[in-house]
Amino acid sequence: MKSAREILGENLLKMLNEKGIDQSVLADYLGVSNASVTYWIKGEKYPRIDKIQKIADFFNIPKSHLTEEQQSNRIENRSNVMKVPILGTIRNGEPTLVEENYYGYKYELIDSLPNRNVFYFQATEDSMEPSIPKNSFVLIKEQSEVQNGEIAAVRMNNNSEITLKRVKYQGDVLFLIPDNPKYEPIIINKKDQVTILGKAIKYTLDL
Repeated sequence: MKSAREILGENLLKMLNEKGIDQSVLADYLGVSNASVTYWIKGEKYPRIDKIQKIADFFNIPKSHLTEEQQSNRIENRSNVMKVPILGTIRNGEPTLVEENYYGYKYELIDSLPNRNVFYFQATEDSMEPSIPKNSFVLIKEQSEVQNGEIAAVRMNNNSEITLKRVKYQGDVLFLIPDNPKYEPIIINKKDQVTILGKAIKYTLDL
């Protein structure tokens, strides 16, 4: 049987995912640290009653939607469903694909995935429109190389930025090309200046 902490953590994570809200936004609203929200999501700690009410107000839901197990949460226990992490902000110098850099999860049928080495990344800019709409969640298949013309999630090694761009190789030069014509391509003269995290497979957009 799940504990009250675990139930609240699952419900809180579900609400953040459904609304596409970073947990840091909720932390700022509540006046607590981002670490506190992480503890709640992981079921390691339980918020005070007044904080639970503020969380409910933030999402405009009854408190029971946080404190009671919801039927939809049981999807996680289905054998044909995978919990796919959403990659968030990366601090400079950190490994990219580690749990500390995930800020939420989405659920996908395993049969619909190319393999289990996948993650989601939110396109917070419009540089890949119309192919990838701004604020959509892009499913990335982890791989270190992509073919010419494919869209990849690329980490710029000189900072913590991750970008979605169409990749083109020309000799020793790598072009990261936006689909939106109002942006200029990024030209990389040395391949070790970037790390290709994976290939874009599909996107979803929450209304």
